[in-house]
Amino acid sequence: DIVAIQEAYHVNHDMRICFTPEQADSIAQIYPYRISDSNAMTLLSKYPATELDLSGSLDKYDQIAAYDIDVNGMPLRLYNVHMQSFQLNQDDKNLYSGITRLNGNETYQEVKQQLLGKFAKAYKERAVQARALLAYMESNPAENVIVCGDFNDTPMSYVYRKMARGMNDAFAECGEGYSYTYRGFFDMLRIDYVLASPDLQMLSYEVPHLGCSDHYPLAVRFKILADN
Repeated sequence: DIVAIQEAYHVNHDMRICFTPEQADSIAQIYPYRISDSNAMTLLSKYPATELDLSGSLDKYDQIAAYDIDVNGMPLRLYNVHMQSFQLNQDDKNLYSGITRLNGNETYQEVKQQLLGKFAKAYKERAVQARALLAYMESNPAENVIVCGDFNDTPMSYVYRKMARGMNDAFAECGEGYSYTYRGFFDMLRIDYVLASPDLQMLSYEVPHLGCSDHYPLAVRFKILADN
């Protein structure tokens, strides 16, 4: 019913640029409400949706978007989030995957010089983004809140722990087994999340293994409670 996409460079208002006419018509029929910005943050919705103006609050964090959605009379606030990545190039990734095979100080120095600076910068920037988003959410309270997207960090991270405070994690609520969302680094990392306020009841959590991205999508079903 609602699809939040990050880095959606090929989904825009004129979908015929990127899709066949038949595909574009099908998407437009299923999702009559489509919001896309210049930073590749996109919302597709079956329900009426409007984008919030984040200027003056979160405008410098260009990969955070927020929407108010009317789900059959129930107000829903959705935050579509793409936190700062490590911005590793292919050489960095190759080096990172070989960390466990270090043979001497020379290789260790290469890892230290090439990777640690990028890691430290990304961790700091994500922390700043998370604090800014939380401050906005606290000063702009709403009912029925969902925060979803690519946090680029694990459940043990500062960013996740800050964002998940007072929220329910869809995987923790109704997932099972071991879940990973990033199609790389030995299929080990869960760095994409759907968090929701306790007034939203989650029914299911799935990670369809589709090959259209370096991340797998998350599919979460919610129940609209009667008192809403």
